[in-house]
Amino acid sequence: MLKEKIKRIKLRLKAWNKDQFEDTQKMLRSIEMELNKLKMEGDERQLNDQELKLQKQVQEDLWVAVHSHESLLI
Repeated sequence: MLKEKIKRIKLRLKAWNKDQFEDTQKMLRSIEMELNKLKMEGDERQLNDQELKLQKQVQEDLWVAVHSHESLLI
C-alpha cells in the first residue's frame, strides 16, 4: 500500500516538474529569441524609438523570467 502511494507521488512529481520547468524553459527560449532578433536588427540598422522601448521591455522580461526559473530551482 505504501509502495503504491509512493509510486503515485513519484508520477505526480514528474508531471509537475515537467510542467513547471518545461514551461519556464520554453518561455526563456522564446524571450531570448525575440531579444536576439531585435539585437540583430539593431546591428543592421538603427532601431526606432518604439523598437528600442520593445527591446528594453524584452530585456526586463528576460530578467524576470530568469529569476522566476531560478526560484523554481531553489
